[in-house]
Amino acid sequence: EVLGVEALWPVLMAANAIPALIQLLTLPFFPDSPRYLLIDKKDKEGCIKESSSPPPLPAAVKQLWGDGDHMAEVDDMIAEQEAIHGEKSKSVCDLVRDKSVRWQFITLFLVSSCMQLIGVNVVRVLLLSAYKLTVYSFLARSVLQ
Repeated sequence: EVLGVEALWPVLMAANAIPALIQLLTLPFFPDSPRYLLIDKKDKEGCIKESSSPPPLPAAVKQLWGDGDHMAEVDDMIAEQEAIHGEKSKSVCDLVRDKSVRWQFITLFLVSSCMQLIGVNVVRVLLLSAYKLTVYSFLARSVLQ
């Protein structure tokens, strides 16, 4: 049995920490989204960086979406920023109290909880390792023959 012994259950449960640790270490190297830079951080220069050639090329947009004319998307984000100018962000307590989003919040909470309890990540890691083991053993037999 693969980790089916009672003594190895802590290893099985700790296997969820490996993808989380990888994400924790690599996430700072990913770029911020243009919407986050423009609307949440109010960093217009980080989102829209003037280039030498007209039209001005958005720096964050160009990094994520590549070359092209993305000024329509930037204009939409600026319009969204102006539309939500006076609104305050909601806290988790506000979401729980708000009746208009209560069922969506409960559904999201239940689905997330069930995903953690059934250990989908553990199954994915175990299947990947079993697949690698099968491929490696097939390759080794092919080379030895």
